[in-house]
Amino acid sequence: MRKIKGIEIFLVALLTVFVFVAGSDAAMMIGDPGMVGDPGMVSGPGMGGGGMMTGVPLRNSGGMGMMGGTDGSPVIGVDGTAYLTTFNPTAPAGTAPSASSFRSRLIAIQIAGTQTSINLRGILSKPVISGATLIGTASLPDFTNFTLLNNYGSNPIKQQSALYFLDLPLTSSSKPEAVALDGRFASTPVISNGLIYVVTTDFGRAMMQGNSSFQKMFAGYNFNSSGTAESYLYILNLDGTLVSKTVIE
Repeated sequence: MRKIKGIEIFLVALLTVFVFVAGSDAAMMIGDPGMVGDPGMVSGPGMGGGGMMTGVPLRNSGGMGMMGGTDGSPVIGVDGTAYLTTFNPTAPAGTAPSASSFRSRLIAIQIAGTQTSINLRGILSKPVISGATLIGTASLPDFTNFTLLNNYGSNPIKQQSALYFLDLPLTSSSKPEAVALDGRFASTPVISNGLIYVVTTDFGRAMMQGNSSFQKMFAGYNFNSSGTAESYLYILNLDGTLVSKTVIE
């Protein structure tokens, strides 16, 4: 009987672990509406929203963290200047995503503590730095904020995102140059072997899943209502010229 009881105890313990794990997975699935209405999106560099912090300026935002409105870690230039981005919702929740949905700030903080920033419409990604150029993306951008170099999309400009280039150092009058890309939401750019890689998509929650501010704005919005939403991989040269554009199946 002791042997049987031992087996029973083992099975009960195993079942308890199984229920706990299954319950945790279910809770995670229920708590993450990121993929609802967003079929077909694949994971890519910079996805998961980059974790941004709601509120501008930072000190009034209620705290920093990967699920808020600023990317948790800064990007550091060769002179030690730290660069980070924030965004703040500027439209009522539930309205259609547009260039008026968010305002972003790109902030440069020098070693001595001096701050410089510019405001741009849309959601800025965490930037990358190549030499004396800062490179980033803007989702739901206002293209009047940029000097447009080229359009590498076939969709109307209001349905595109931006890959932008900014000469450093940043000043309060800096105006980035940009190229337009199909897909309204863009990942953080990745530089490898002298090329820039960016994933873009029309599926907003797929790109921004895990971002609490974005989810509150568009929790019930159907990003595939037109039935023509797509995702893309763009590869570009460091001067912004296009190498290739691939539709992600």
